[in-house]
Amino acid sequence: MLKIRLQRMGRRNAPHYRLVVCDNRRKRQGAYLENLGHYHPALKDAEKFSIRLERIRHYVSQGAQISEAVCNLLEQQGVKVHQMVAECRRAAAQAS
Repeated sequence: MLKIRLQRMGRRNAPHYRLVVCDNRRKRQGAYLENLGHYHPALKDAEKFSIRLERIRHYVSQGAQISEAVCNLLEQQGVKVHQMVAECRRAAAQAS
């Protein structure tokens, strides 16, 4: 099963995170399928977070789950995650 989650990068006391999609059995720092964006908590608001929302929608429609941390970050950016997941799953069910 695929999971969209954060992968910690950076130095000690200066973290930044990659938003990645990977197999949920992999280690947190392990290999990933695709990089979907990044999150830098120390930067200003405009540069802090970048995502590729269309790719997130693609993986959610394929059955990927979103971690709680990623869900919270997306909601801070104004993305209605639960509504997006429901729409993607409904569209995938109608297509098949």
